[in-house]
Order: sequence, then C-alpha cells, then structure tokens
Amino acid sequence: MKFTVEKFRAWEHKKVTLLGMSGVGKSYLSSKLRESDDWFHYSGDYRIGTRYLDEHILDMIKEQAMQVPIR
Repeated sequence: MKFTVEKFRAWEHKKVTLLGMSGVGKSYLSSKLRESDDWFHYSGDYRIGTRYLDEHILDMIKEQAMQVPIR
C-alpha cells in the first residue's frame, strides 16, 4: 500500500500494524508512538504469552523450585 504523508495525516482514524522478525525495532517504534498522546499499543506477543503460556511457565518454575531443598 502506498500513500503520501499528507494522505496518512488526513485519515480520521489511523491504525498501524508492525510485523517483522525479532530485533528489527517493532518495540522501539511502538514505544516512540506511545509517547504521543493519541497512540495505543497492543502487543499480540504479550497476549499470547499471558493467555496460553502462563500456566506452563508457572508449572516450570514450581518444578524447578521443588528441586531445591528447604533448609
């Protein structure tokens, strides 16, 4: 999709989706956008991690903790 800066600025409701491999600067750019008053950041990775992986992560932590003897 190609558009000019003027056309983008003229849009009433702006939405941007950032896709890319790890380390390309998605989080850095989103943190810069959040500094503006009108931007909202939604992280799909965070939602996936907290919804689908939290139980597995906690189970792994508990398993590791059970291996340490109590003094």
